[in-house]
Amino acid sequence: MSLIKVIVVVVIFTLISFWAGMQVNSSVIIEKNTAIKSTPLSYEPQKNSVAVYQSNNSDNDKLIQDLKIKLKNLERNYEELVTRLDVKENDYLSNIEPEKIEESIQPRSSITLAEVEPYLPEPFANTVSESKGTVVDLFKKLQAEEVDYDWAVEMEQKIKDYFVTHDLAGEVNLQSVNCKKTICEIRGFEKSNNVVGVIISGMHTQVWWNFNGSHKSTGSNEKDGLFFYMLASRKV
Repeated sequence: MSLIKVIVVVVIFTLISFWAGMQVNSSVIIEKNTAIKSTPLSYEPQKNSVAVYQSNNSDNDKLIQDLKIKLKNLERNYEELVTRLDVKENDYLSNIEPEKIEESIQPRSSITLAEVEPYLPEPFANTVSESKGTVVDLFKKLQAEEVDYDWAVEMEQKIKDYFVTHDLAGEVNLQSVNCKKTICEIRGFEKSNNVVGVIISGMHTQVWWNFNGSHKSTGSNEKDGLFFYMLASRKV
């Protein structure tokens, strides 16, 4: 057989195979489409959905009821606690001497300008007269106590030296340092706000500063500008 005849046979065989395959595929597609068309569409609702919804509602109702019960218990416990505290407070007050109760409710110490003026010039006298409590108590104690010269002279000098040698010394005009036995009084003027606060904070860190605490007041007016007044109580 010649080469041309062989090629013709192969081509014819290939065409026949291709045609047969197309026929088979068409039959399969037609059968699938027929099956799909013949299968009715249906929707079956989930029978459990309603039951689940009802169950959730029931759980929520139960939770709300439990919370209401717990809230009532908390309210009852609170009322019982308040009652117990009232009883304990009454017992405590009944055991305190009446004199001590009167002392605890007494108003804080005060002082008039006329009482301060013999010891202080303005604007410091007005500052003390407008103060209450500890500042007034310390001021009165300062005027009443005697002078411990050994301690007072040394402490006055240390305070003055600290102010003079401080980096902010040019911003402060230290008018007076007055120490006696347990109290030191420091007063003066400042050119900028809170300069003296910085100086005093640093002074508190010095090893020679042996005071329990200090009480500082500041103010300003048109005549004097910024000023400060401080009382410190010695550790004894």
